[in-house]
Formats: sequence, structure tokens, C-alpha cells
Amino acid sequence: MRAKAVRRPGGWSRRRFLVAAALAPAGALLGRRAAAREVIRVGYVASRGGGAAEYATAGARLSAKEARATAEMFGKRFELIEAEAGTPTEAAQPATEIAAKANAVAILGGLDEATCRHMAQALGASRVLYVNAGSPAESLRGAGCHRTAFHVEASLAAYADALAVHLVRQAKAGRVALLTAEDAAGRSLEGAVRRAIGRAGGTIVEAATVSPGTSDFRPVLTQLLKASPQALVLNLPGPDLYAAVRQAREGGAAIPLAAPLVEPAEAGAVDAGSLPDAWPSLWSHDFRPYSGRELNSRFRKALGRPGESRMWAHWCAVKILWEAVLKRGSTAPADLIPFLEGDVSFDGHKGAGLSFRPWDHQLRQPLLILRRQAAPKDRWGTYAFAQEVPLRGTPGATEEAVLDTLGLGSGETACRFGPIPGA
Repeated sequence: MRAKAVRRPGGWSRRRFLVAAALAPAGALLGRRAAAREVIRVGYVASRGGGAAEYATAGARLSAKEARATAEMFGKRFELIEAEAGTPTEAAQPATEIAAKANAVAILGGLDEATCRHMAQALGASRVLYVNAGSPAESLRGAGCHRTAFHVEASLAAYADALAVHLVRQAKAGRVALLTAEDAAGRSLEGAVRRAIGRAGGTIVEAATVSPGTSDFRPVLTQLLKASPQALVLNLPGPDLYAAVRQAREGGAAIPLAAPLVEPAEAGAVDAGSLPDAWPSLWSHDFRPYSGRELNSRFRKALGRPGESRMWAHWCAVKILWEAVLKRGSTAPADLIPFLEGDVSFDGHKGAGLSFRPWDHQLRQPLLILRRQAAPKDRWGTYAFAQEVPLRGTPGATEEAVLDTLGLGSGETACRFGPIPGA
């Protein structure tokens, strides 16, 4: 007969009680009922419409729900203040209004580079913390960085590094060809992949570019395959990526087809024949280790279908902000910024402790390699978790040093932080 979980007052399980107690300063759980409840608010500016926005909003709301439950144990209240923006330039106004009127600890939002940039600039000028959970753009972490901005979404360089490690070191496909979109986004992707392949010990044997919106990739694919690569990396936007992959397979390509970026909200809706063989991701609906199975169960219950990277990133961002306030005992940016830059880590159900790099405020975290499943049972079975990166045995004196093998190092970044506002 299975023993029943021990419950604490208010319906808390023993496990949740112990987790909450571990977050609290000494004595924080005692004598709180009689005190006035402090209200901790986080703002969220949702992007209007689209599957990616739906996943992101579901993640933020689930995390806020869990934070509200935990807050009760500390005699506090947690509120997620929501707004919506249709364009990048519109996003800054609701962000600054929430910060000013609701006295929010921080604001998160934005699923693209432009929106994140406008929000980071506006909130930086207002001395309010901003969390980017949606854009991998290096510009946000490089020359355009802000001392008040932190990044839960992985960087473009980190995604490229994870893919390169998988191809070169795990799949033993060191001869790589590149197919890239002829625009600014494509050039950024290609630069990141070239750096990563070389860093992992591989070689670029051929490269070609195509105009965005190209419909017939067969001539350029033939050209690339003549170089006898062991893998083909496609630095293309969604529709072009899926079309190029399908045409490569129809043409008989028998090498791994990979991509550094695949939109998580699209992957489950694309047929297996159009998906790359491998790509890096923040999360996967079938990730089980480190209580990932339990988290995925909560995602599915909240969303009504499996959760993916957009959902995980926004869930994690809200969780980090709430826990940072709880651990530091302050909502002031002048206190939270050095705290987040310091020796503190958070649990994202990825095994390793997640912490922010002090030189660019990028969250250190393992990435997951996802692999296409040729014969899926349903739309959610078109891909599956394959492995974590960094690989086991990656050299590093500390856990942080191992995780820092993904992304730009302190000597590579163009980020130059100013002083902490209000310090």
C-alpha cells in the first residue's frame, strides 16, 4: 500500500515545504501570518498572436501560479502583471508603464531581437531589470548589452556550439557544408556556426548562400554535396529550412542535415520529412532526467498539450526572478543585479545549477540535442531528446567552467557594462 504524502498546513507536501524552506533566509517561515503581506510583482509583455506567444504566455503564467503558492508560506503575495504588444516599438510603452505604476521588480517579454532591444533600452533607462526569454541574438548580449538586462534564452553562439559538439565530436561528422540565407540573420547564423565548427575541431568544406524565399534549392544542394561533406548545416529561416531539408532528402542526401535554430512552436506542426535530423534546444517535451518528467507533466496540464522551449524559458525566467527576491531579501535593482551576477544558482530541472555569467548576463545552462524521428506515432513524436551538451567528461575545473564552453567567453564578448544603477 502506497504511503500518503505528509501534508503541511495549506495543503503543502513535505517535498514542496522543504524546497520552499531551502529558499528562505533563517526564520523566514516563522511568524509571518500576522505581518502585512509584501506584494512582489513581475511584469510580462506578451507578443500578440502566434504559437510561440501562446507557449511563452503559458510558461509565465504557470510559473506565476507556482510562485503565488510558495509566496503564501513567506507571508508574501506574488503577482504577474500582463500586457500585450503587437510590434517591437509598441513593447517599450507597456513595459515602462508596468514598471512605474505597478512597481514591478522586473519585466520580461519579447520573442524577437527588435522587441527585446526596445524593451531592454527603455527599461535600462528607467533602471528596471529586464529578462530576455525569447531572442538568441548576440547583439543583445554584445555591444548592445545593458547592466539591467539578463538573458534566459540561450545565445546564438551557444546554440551553434552545442550543434557543433554534437556533429563533430559525437556524430564524427567533421567535414561540414553550409547553406545560408543571404540576409543579416543568415550572416549572423553562418558566423556563429563557422566559429563553432572550428572550435569543435571540424572543417567547413563548402558553403553557399540563397536568397530568402527561394523555392528551388536543388541546384545549390547539388553543388554543396559535390564537396563530399559529412554533414550539411542549414542556416535558413523556418519555411526555407523545411523546404530545403525536404528537397535534400528527395535528392538522395545520405548525410546528417542539421540546423542551429528551429522554432520550437513550429517543430511539432512540421512533418517529419521536412525536419532536420538534429538541432539544439532549451527543452523537450520528452526530457525526463532531473525531475524533467514532472515538469513536463505540469506543462502539459497547464497548456493542454506538451510544452516546449518557449514555455520552459518563460517559466524559468519568472521562477528565477521570484527566487532571487526571496533569497536576496530585496526588490531593489542595486541589490538584485550584483546578487544575480554573483555565486548563486537556480534549479531549472536540467541537472546543473543555472547561473548568470557576469560578463554578459547570459544564463549558463546545458542545451539539449533533439533528433528527428522518421516514423512518428503522432505529431508530438516527430522528434525526441537525444543528448545533453556539454557532453559528459567535458574539461572544466568547475560546473560553471564546463557550461561556459557554450557561447562567447569573457575574452570574446563585445559587452561592456556600465555601473550598477543606484549603487
